[in-house]
This record gives sequence, structure tokens and C-alpha cells, in this order.
Amino acid sequence: MIKLELVKADYDYVNNLLTAQIEKLKSMTSEQRIEWYNNSLFSKPINFTKQIDNTIYTVNTHFNATANESVNEKIVRILEQSSK
Repeated sequence: MIKLELVKADYDYVNNLLTAQIEKLKSMTSEQRIEWYNNSLFSKPINFTKQIDNTIYTVNTHFNATANESVNEKIVRILEQSSK
């Protein structure tokens, strides 16, 4: 389990966004929700660069359709290993 601590103002902001999105989805038909979901997915891999001091780091993602664990399982496994 990963615990994320937020100050009340940030929690309220995230909670309001979530509530608004739930209400929006509840007002859609099943077909509209499926279309919204499909359009919300990343069409390209998630890639970004970040400069720290004078070094530029590039992060690229690759997904294996035949993987034995989900993205959530992999993240939890990595975080558990790094906390030891």
C-alpha cells in the first residue's frame, strides 16, 4: 500500500476534481463512457526529459502486452524493493 499525504486544501482540490469527473461519467451513456475512456488512454508511450543541474535525464516507457504482472503490481514490487 502506498500512502499519499496531502494538506487539506490539496485533498479538497483532488476530491472535487474526482467528484466532478464521476458526475460527468454518470451522466454519459455506456457508449459515451467507452469512447471517453478510449480517448483518455495514451496514444503514444509516456516519455519525458528532465534537467537536474547540468544533466538531462530522459525517461521512456515500454509496455509488454504479454507481461506476467500488471503495471500496478510492478510499481508496488519496485517500491517495496526500494524501501528495503
